[in-house]
Amino acid sequence: MNAPRFSVLVIALALSLLIAGGRAFAAQARSEDLTKPLTLEQCLRQALANNPDLSVRQRETAVQQLEKPLALSRFLPTLDVESTYTRFEDQQRTVPAHQNNQPGLFDQDHFLNELVLRLPLFQGGRRVAQYRIAELAALSANAQFTTSAQDLVLNVAGFFYGILQADQVIASTKSSIHALEVQKRTADLQVSVGRLAPLDAMKVEVRLASLEQLLLQLDAERQVLLAQLARSMGRDLEPSSPLQLQGRLEADLGELPEFEAGRAQARANRSELQQADADLGSARQALIAAEADIWPQLSSFARYGTESGWPYDQRTEPGALDGETRWAAGLMLDIPLFRGGATRTRVAQARLRVDQAGDKLRSATLLVDQQVTSAYAQLTNNRSRLAVTRKNVLLARETYRIEQAKYETGKSVINDVLDAQSAMLRAEVENSQALTDSILADLAWRRATGIDLIKHFHLEMGVSQPRPTETNQ
Repeated sequence: MNAPRFSVLVIALALSLLIAGGRAFAAQARSEDLTKPLTLEQCLRQALANNPDLSVRQRETAVQQLEKPLALSRFLPTLDVESTYTRFEDQQRTVPAHQNNQPGLFDQDHFLNELVLRLPLFQGGRRVAQYRIAELAALSANAQFTTSAQDLVLNVAGFFYGILQADQVIASTKSSIHALEVQKRTADLQVSVGRLAPLDAMKVEVRLASLEQLLLQLDAERQVLLAQLARSMGRDLEPSSPLQLQGRLEADLGELPEFEAGRAQARANRSELQQADADLGSARQALIAAEADIWPQLSSFARYGTESGWPYDQRTEPGALDGETRWAAGLMLDIPLFRGGATRTRVAQARLRVDQAGDKLRSATLLVDQQVTSAYAQLTNNRSRLAVTRKNVLLARETYRIEQAKYETGKSVINDVLDAQSAMLRAEVENSQALTDSILADLAWRRATGIDLIKHFHLEMGVSQPRPTETNQ
C-alpha cells in the first residue's frame, strides 16, 4: 500500500470516529437537558418553540401573509402561450384574405399558436378590495396567533405553579405523616405499658392511613399536571426521563390595580378585539368586491402568433397562403346585463356578513369586559384570602404545638392532638392554594387587560407583525 492511499484511509477513519463521538456527545447532552430541572421561563420558552397548536397558528399567519403578494399580482398583466387545434365540418380558409380575390388554402384542421398579453383596466374596485382583504386577513391571523400564544403562556404558568403547589402540599402531608408515625410509635409504647387505651392508638392509625391515601391522590394529581405541562411544551413525558421543575411559590403582587384603567387598556390592546375588528374590515371590503360585479369590466389584450392548416405542403394555387404570423391588440368591455340574480344575492350575503362581523365585534367587546371584571374580582378575593390563610397557618401551628405539649404532659387527649394536626395541615393546604391562586390571578389580570405575558416573562417571539394600510374603527 502506498503512502498517499494509506494517509487517505487514516484520515477517513479519524473522521468517522470523530463524527461518531460527536453524535454520542450530542445524544448525551440531549439526555442531560431532559433530566435538568426547568424554571418557569425555560418551560415557557420551550412551549413557545415546540407547542404544536401554536405552530399551526404560526404557519397560518405565514400563509395569510402570502395572500398579499397574491392579491397584488392581480394588478399586473398576465402573459400566456395559447395553442389551439380546431377541426371543422367543412373546409375553412386557414388564413384570412388580405385583399379581394386572393387565393388561399382551405382545410378542416386549423392550428393557432399565440403569445397573449392581458391587462385588466377597470373591475369596479374589486382588486383594491381584494388586496385590503388580504392585508386584514394577515392581521386577523396574527391576532389569532397572539391570542393562542398568550393563552399558552397562561396555561403553562398555571400548570407550573399547580405542580409547585402540589409539591408543597405533598411536603406538608409527608411532614404530617412523619409526625403521626412518631405519634404512633409513642402510642404503641403507651399501650404496651397500659398508659393509653388501644382505641386511642387505633385513632392514630386511622388518621395515618387517611393521610397516606391523600398522599397517593396528590401524587396522581401531580402526574396529571406534569402530563399537561409536557404536552403544552411539546414534549413526550417518558417514565425514563421525568420532567423536573425548580421554582418557589412566591407572591410579589404589589398594589391593587385600578379597574377602569385596566378595562380601558384591555379594549385598546386585546388581540381578540383586534381580530374581530380586522374581520369586520374584511367583511366591508368583501361587500365592495361583491358590488364590483354590477359595474362593467374593461380589459386590454395583445396577441402575437401563427395560424396555419395541417400540413403545410398541401396543394395550393400559386400565391395562396397556407399560414402566417400576425399580431393584434385591443380593448374588451364586458357589461353585465343578466346573471339570474346571482350578483344581487352575493351583495345581500356580503351585507349580512358585515352585520354578522359587527355583532361578533360587539360580542368580543362584552366578553373582554366580562373577563376583566371576573379577573379583578378574583384578584381582590385571592389577595384577601392569602392574608387570612397566612394568619391561619401561624395560629394552627401554634395550636398544634400547644396541644402536643399538653398531651405529652398528660393534660390533653389524643383526639385534641389529631384535630390540631389535621387543622394545621388544612391551614397549610389552604394557604398554599391561596398563594397559587393569587399568583395566577395576577397573571390572569394581566392577560385580561391585554398586557403581553411574553414580554412580562422577558421572552421573545420571532413572528412578524403585519401592518394593514387601513384600520377599521
